[in-house]
Amino acid sequence: MAALVERRYVSPPILAKEWGVAAKKVITLIHSGELRAINLATDKDKRPRYAIDRADVQQFEQSRLVVPGPPVGRVRRKPTRKAKDYFPES
Repeated sequence: MAALVERRYVSPPILAKEWGVAAKKVITLIHSGELRAINLATDKDKRPRYAIDRADVQQFEQSRLVVPGPPVGRVRRKPTRKAKDYFPES
């Protein structure tokens, strides 16, 4: 018999508070398909009640992880020309 897996769900407002963004941003991520969620609303025609699995939150965060690139060296400018370069002495 398979072991029951305990799932922990979070709502968009709670997740938004953890991330420091507006709840609308989390809902936009759900609508775009970037963040997986389930709709727990009784009537599908009414306002959705989203629940987001913590595993899906972790997967989303890993997909958005920023990996720093190699350090960028100092950009050196070429020296500017002086007036005597433009007007050679005759």
